[in-house]
Amino acid sequence: MAIEADTTISNNGEESRGDNGAITHYRLTGNSMCPYFRRDGSENIAISAYQPKELTIGTIILFVHQRKNVFHRIIKKENGILIAQGDGNCVQTEEVKPDDVLGIARTIIYPDGRQKPVNNFKSRTYWRIWYLLRPFRKYLLYIS
Repeated sequence: MAIEADTTISNNGEESRGDNGAITHYRLTGNSMCPYFRRDGSENIAISAYQPKELTIGTIILFVHQRKNVFHRIIKKENGILIAQGDGNCVQTEEVKPDDVLGIARTIIYPDGRQKPVNNFKSRTYWRIWYLLRPFRKYLLYIS
């Protein structure tokens, strides 16, 4: 998904990777994380620094890939490399070094002000079901 920085606020977090614990809100556009995120860019995503142990399967990360900032989910780990894929992608994946991760998603902020955490049990269960539907995704995305 394309990323557009919106606003930055400071946060006194413990020592972690990223920008000294700052939480940055991003506006996303594109289709690669659909249906989890809307395509119209109306949502803001709170991204923050992380502990290395937080880079687990199912975590949504902001990372640098081919000199671009990309926002996708970790689907696999192989030999210290993270394999990331957008929820709306059926096949394409990216290999990501942990050092290329800029932060992890914490919260979706909807236009009406509601907020939804993205790393809780409910969100991860939703993703696991969506991940298992990979063979059918292109059809499900076509009708959405």
